[in-house]
Amino acid sequence: MSLIKHSPIWDNKLVDKFFNHSLSDIVGSDFTATQPSVNIYEKEDTYYLEVAAPGLEKEDFQVKVDKGQLKITVEKEASDKHNSGSYRRNEFSYTKFSRKFHLPKTIDSDKIDAKYLKGILTLSLPKKEEAKEKPVVNIEIK
Repeated sequence: MSLIKHSPIWDNKLVDKFFNHSLSDIVGSDFTATQPSVNIYEKEDTYYLEVAAPGLEKEDFQVKVDKGQLKITVEKEASDKHNSGSYRRNEFSYTKFSRKFHLPKTIDSDKIDAKYLKGILTLSLPKKEEAKEKPVVNIEIK
C-alpha cells in the first residue's frame, strides 16, 4: 500500500506543458524578452561587443551612434517556414529588437567597426589615444 496519495493534477497535461515548454509558449511571446545576449570584453586598445543573433543577415542590422549611445536594431519580417517545412518551435528567431549601450567618452566612435559572422555580430570599439594604457616610462633622476 502506498502512502503517497494519487493526485489527478499529475495526470493532467498541464504539468507536462509547464516543464516541456518555454515561458513564451505558456504566456505568449509578448511577455518574454526577445533580445539577444551580449558579451563585452576589453583588450589593450579596444572594447569588443558581441551580439548573439542567429538566423539573420548582415543587412538586417542597423548600427548607429547618436548622442553618446550605440544603438543596434533589427526589424525583419517573421517567417514560419524553414526550407520545405514549417517550424514546430522557433526560439532563436529575432525579427525585431533594439539594444542601446552608453558609450564612455574614451571610445573613438568614428572608428567603430562591425562584422557579422556565424550568427554573431561583433563590434570593435577602439579607445581614444588618451585612454590607451601608456607604457612604463623611466624618469632619469638628475
